[in-house]
Formats: sequence, C-alpha cells, structure tokens
Amino acid sequence: MFVTYGAGHADIVARLVPALVGRGLPQPAVLALTTAPLLLGKAGVAFKRCADYLPMPGYEDAVQKGAELARDIWSEGSDVSWEETCAYLGVSFCDLERDYGQAGAQRLFEAEGRKAFCPVHFMMEVLKRERPDIVVTTCHVRMERATTIAAQKLGIRSVLIEDLLGYSLLGPYSYGAPGRLIDRAEWPDMAVVMNCAVKAILTENGFPPERVVPLGQPVFSDWKRDYAQADPCDPFERTRGDRPLISYMTTPQDEILRPQSDFLIAMARRRRDLDFIVKLHPSTSEANYRQAFGPFPDNLRVLSKEPTLNVVKASDLVILYRSTVGILCLLSATPMIVWDTTGAPELLPYASSGAAEWAKSDEALEPLMDRMLAERSARRSPQSHPLFDAPAEASEAIAAWLEAGAPAKMEDTL
Repeated sequence: MFVTYGAGHADIVARLVPALVGRGLPQPAVLALTTAPLLLGKAGVAFKRCADYLPMPGYEDAVQKGAELARDIWSEGSDVSWEETCAYLGVSFCDLERDYGQAGAQRLFEAEGRKAFCPVHFMMEVLKRERPDIVVTTCHVRMERATTIAAQKLGIRSVLIEDLLGYSLLGPYSYGAPGRLIDRAEWPDMAVVMNCAVKAILTENGFPPERVVPLGQPVFSDWKRDYAQADPCDPFERTRGDRPLISYMTTPQDEILRPQSDFLIAMARRRRDLDFIVKLHPSTSEANYRQAFGPFPDNLRVLSKEPTLNVVKASDLVILYRSTVGILCLLSATPMIVWDTTGAPELLPYASSGAAEWAKSDEALEPLMDRMLAERSARRSPQSHPLFDAPAEASEAIAAWLEAGAPAKMEDTL
C-alpha cells in the first residue's frame, strides 16, 4: 500500500505502481492525500481518498468538524474537492482531539495549523481495512508520518522512499550541517534513498546502515531517460523569434511566492525583449494564481498542467527557489538561477556544487539573468556532484526489492 501527498511525492508513486503491476503483482492500494489525485488520475493509477474511508466508527462527526475548519482554508478554485477537504481535515482533527482533548486540539491547531496533525488512530483503521504486507510513504509529515507510526504499532513493514537528501528522517537541515534524526519510535523499517552519498548522510547521523538501500529515485531516473525524447513546451513558439525564454518555477510557500511573483511580473512588463513562463507548483491553483496576480503582460504565460520536463526543455534559463526541478536542470545542462533572498544556507547545494548561480537579492536577479543569457551560446554543463547521481531504472529496482519483501542488508551497488 502507498500513502502519498501530491506533487513530486505522488509522481514517485505514479511510476512505482505500474512497475509493480508489470511484475505480475496485484494492484496496490493507494491513499492519495490532498492534491495527489490530480497527478495519479492523470497517470491512470487507481486510488482512494480519505472520504472513501468514511463513515468509520469513531469519526461520525469528522466531516462536520472538517467543514468548520475548511471554511477558512478552502476556496472555489482549489484543486482539492470540498468533500475531500472536509474529510481530510475532519479525521485529522478528530485524532488531535482524541490525543489532546477538545481544548488542547483547538490550541494546537490555532498555533500550528495543519502541521499539528498526525492522525495515527485513523491510519490504524485504514491499515486494518487494507491489510497490506508493506506500506510505503514518500515523506514524514502529517498523514504520511501517521502511516509509518500506525504501521509500527500494527507490525506492518514500513518503507520510506526519501525523495531528496534525507530531509524526511533528518528534518530540513542545511547541506553541510549536521541533521537531527527523528525520534526512534517513528523510524520506518527501511528507507530507500537516491544514491550512496545520501545513504552516507543518513548513516553518519545515526540511522542504521542495514536499513538504508540506495536504489535510486524514480522521478529523477525517468527524467534522465525521457529528456532527450521530450518535445519543448513553448507557448511563444510562433511569435517569439529570437527572444530568450525564461521559466520561473514557483514555490508553494506563500511568503516567498507572493513577493517573487510581484517582482517577476513587474520585470516582464519592462523587459519586452524577453519571454517568460511562470510554471506553477502542482499544489498551486492556476485559477487562484491568476486572480491574485493577473492580468499578465503578453510576454508572460502562466502554465500549470504542462509537464515540467517539456517546459525546461524549451527554456533558455530556469529560475527557481528551492525546487527539485533544479535536479532536472542539472541532468539536462540547463542554465539555472537559485533565487533565494532569505539568507539561509542552501537546502539543495545547486550553487555550491557549481550547478547554478545564486541571486541572493532581488536586485541581483536581472543582471545575473542578462549575463547568463549573453553566455548561453556557450552552455556549460553543470559540474557533477555525487549527491545528485540519479541511477537509471530506479522504478524497476525498487519494484523488484518490494516484491522480495523489502529486505535489509542489500549490498550497495549504486
């Protein structure tokens, strides 16, 4: 069974399910959280939502409680239905009340919002219904975190697929600084990581080496394979001429998204010698974005449904904040700028590895863009970095390992 949030997490599941079925295994159960149904549905992967498990004993008033919370969160343009929003929030809040009491749950939610959620009781009931041999998650927050804990309590083997550099187990540590391993009671039985360099980070911080298998990351593995055959996604193809195309990959973090969007759109209005794409993060509603930041100049297009790989292939330059799209840029030798003005150390060491330039202030962005575009005829390949090694055929390797029961003590081969 898989339990997954949206965006890149659901993308991992969308690639692993066909690989498992292709090996003759039964269709695995998939619990698709928040925006995950968008990607999984497009990929043809069958799934259930929280609402599909209701009614459930002990959660009779979950939808009502969820509706009360959803009024301040949900909007008509949301990519998550009203029904599912109420179910997800409701079962999560019911568990918060069960653990902390009504007043304590309300205080926690007011202080932390959805970060306070860890609905272990609900996930135990889900796992009892589905009865999986192995449960797989792709991060360690909220309902996916609750899934790992519930699996431990029920004696079900749990697997975490780390999509990046160990952040699920170590927290959002800065590259080059020591992480802090999550509480031992929440450890998955096994962790799958991208390569041996990521395994070394985890084991150096105390996670048992026999419980980490470096089998690759399915999304990055497929990106590497599919880029050469991809068609560029260029909405200006018929009108652009020789104007460079710059793509900005948005972040779901509103405190970053809002000022960056305002700045970039204002720049596009001034810079009629350039064309711009704003490629929205999968968790960002295009309707809401257009309402918040439109109207847009005619040399800027907002894209949401188009595949990121095809957008990157059309781009002369990619601008991003802290995005895994940078790994695609690295694999495809696409020039990129990390636009991060927070002053915090890098989470993903694109700039320090030589794979990107770093705009540490808004004022630095435009001159950096101009310089890199002037040099684009001599596109240099980013320097290699062992952390970004993306082995081929990761989906098949992980599927074979899961079919074997997710064994420990595999030899490192990557």
